[in-house]
Amino acid sequence: MSKYENGNLYINRELSWIEFNKRVLRQAFRTDIPLLERYKFLGISASNLDEFIMVRCGKLLSNVENRGHQSDFDGLSYTYTLTEVKDEINKFKDAQALIYKQLVREISSEGVVIKKYNELTSEERKSADKIFTNRIEPLIISTSIDSTKEEIYTDIKSKKTYIWAYAKEDITNTNCARMLYFELNTDFFDYMYNLGNFKGQDVYITTENLVLSKLQDLYPEEKILAGCSVRFLRSAHYEFDNLMDRSMTEKVEELLSTRESNGIISFEIGEVFEGSKKNGLKKITSEFKSLCPVKEFRFGSKIPLDLSKFTSFSEIVPNNYKMVYKDNKPQYLEDLIGYENMFDAIDVNEEILLHHPYHSYKPVVQLIEDAARDKDVVIIQQTIYRASSVDSPIIDALCEAAENGKKVRVLLELKARFDEGQNMEIREKLKSAGCIVIYCKSDIKTHAKCLVIVRKNKNKINYYSHIGTGNYNEKTAELYTDLSYITNDKDIGRDLMMIFNKLATSYDPTKIPLDKLTISPTGLRTEIEERIEKEIENVKNGKSGEIVFKLNSLADKSIIDRLYKASISGVKITILCRGICTMKPINDNIVIKSVIGRYLEHSRIYYFYNDGKENVFISSADCLRRNLDRRIELLLPLKDKLVKANVIGILRNYLEDTDNTYMMNKDGSYELVKSKGINIHELLFQQAYENYLSRSVPKFKKSKIKK
Repeated sequence: MSKYENGNLYINRELSWIEFNKRVLRQAFRTDIPLLERYKFLGISASNLDEFIMVRCGKLLSNVENRGHQSDFDGLSYTYTLTEVKDEINKFKDAQALIYKQLVREISSEGVVIKKYNELTSEERKSADKIFTNRIEPLIISTSIDSTKEEIYTDIKSKKTYIWAYAKEDITNTNCARMLYFELNTDFFDYMYNLGNFKGQDVYITTENLVLSKLQDLYPEEKILAGCSVRFLRSAHYEFDNLMDRSMTEKVEELLSTRESNGIISFEIGEVFEGSKKNGLKKITSEFKSLCPVKEFRFGSKIPLDLSKFTSFSEIVPNNYKMVYKDNKPQYLEDLIGYENMFDAIDVNEEILLHHPYHSYKPVVQLIEDAARDKDVVIIQQTIYRASSVDSPIIDALCEAAENGKKVRVLLELKARFDEGQNMEIREKLKSAGCIVIYCKSDIKTHAKCLVIVRKNKNKINYYSHIGTGNYNEKTAELYTDLSYITNDKDIGRDLMMIFNKLATSYDPTKIPLDKLTISPTGLRTEIEERIEKEIENVKNGKSGEIVFKLNSLADKSIIDRLYKASISGVKITILCRGICTMKPINDNIVIKSVIGRYLEHSRIYYFYNDGKENVFISSADCLRRNLDRRIELLLPLKDKLVKANVIGILRNYLEDTDNTYMMNKDGSYELVKSKGINIHELLFQQAYENYLSRSVPKFKKSKIKK
């Protein structure tokens, strides 16, 4: 495919991610979205950016240091990419500041006022002073910087906000000044305090601004020469291969023990103490620079630090029902009502498709709970990547099953980023209950979401399986769009048993013979690429060709090149990609869309027209090199006509969405469609309310997808 060896055909992965986060932030600017939900989008964009800097920029800095002039397939050198990323982040932060100030103005008309201390009335100040004296000051622990640099460096935590001050006891002696700091620990303090209702308005102040305003009161015997808030980010990029001589648990323990001592790669200075002197601020800033030698990610802000806290702003605002989305309750399918247990429901329905959050996640949890208590169940095997907590009902059910004498084996992914600590705790809980816990080797992650239950009734063995596109997490199931497929298909059950048994002994997915499922890092890539080639062949033979991918990320060159080849051959291609997409619409046969709305798009669906035979797959995998080559992922073909038509109907509705859809332009930028049409998230909930039967939700007219 030498014709595709051209960087202009591809978008840089890091810059594509920033474009995605721009779309998230763009939601905060939309006046047709409830006001407090716009604050939430602002908070999500901030949380996203933190992780991007810690993980992706951490890796980018490593690449620049080791091979700066080399490039990925997009053609941009790592050094050039770093410069572009830095500029884009600065612009992004400017946009965040702009919308924050706009939102503060807008919400004031709703009787919710966010003020700075110097803007408070005398009565409001009394309330603020009381909060500071009674609830904040007693919990502040100051540290004077007379320690070694290493001790300070170790003490600084990633993503935490600190107040830093430069003070001296003897005003006449310029040599007696000292530096000190303390953390605004969110375990002790609220991010923001409600000062009360004054003249019909609820007045709020951030802890950051309140503490800075009272900084001199904290140290009455000293003169504060300068002070400011600051926030540091440490690199979260790591390579497990560097610890090849350790066991998996030792590697994770090493990671957890060193994460807070990883290099500081970014700092952001926030609000400044009102009486600060320039020289004092220079000394403080110099201290920050010595802690963070990376020059590219040093920022200044005139708005509160850690905007991610605004994701929960709606929870502290009283009478907020006019400023949030209306409450949607996931529906429990009528197919599943009236049965004593999930096994009876599955035996009658044979194949059940749930579309979350429109359909309740309770049947998935109930299936595991029923298995734990059913006398005929003998084996439960399940993957766990990100659970809601150590005490989630799913983890509890697995423990109960083991305690009830079932053979329970859990393929636990200890390397799930930022959940490593929780998963280590889950490991201990499962093992204590008698579960067998297994892991993949360090260079492979288990990202597949699957469960198989073996039930023995007299001399008959039955398999009950669940395969999902999302995590076994009942909380995110209310926020993310995902698919759950539940079946008593024996071939699928045997496939899953084979996968668990082989991974428990050899870790070699190339030696797993499967009947219906496809697994990565071997067969999944081949399956998708062969399906694309089949569409090309059909078009060359005068037949119609169409491909629709719905996924989170698309950045695999081999897949993209085949999609380009297919489009040039005449295959119609639609990509519904929420996040990173390094592919471009290089001709009129390619349409690339991104849906950003109330719920986070997380399901992966792969559709191939195949001359009217229509092949539809659901998967845990995105089209990224890591998913296809370095992860255990599953691809499930949908064979049942009604289930397949149901998923095609879901895709069809997504293609008609105009309320949440951003369209990619030829240059890789995106524009919000925003024309008269449908809101996919509201439509699917409306259909779930109107028709509880999963086999007819969502409704569709024709099975073939048309734009």
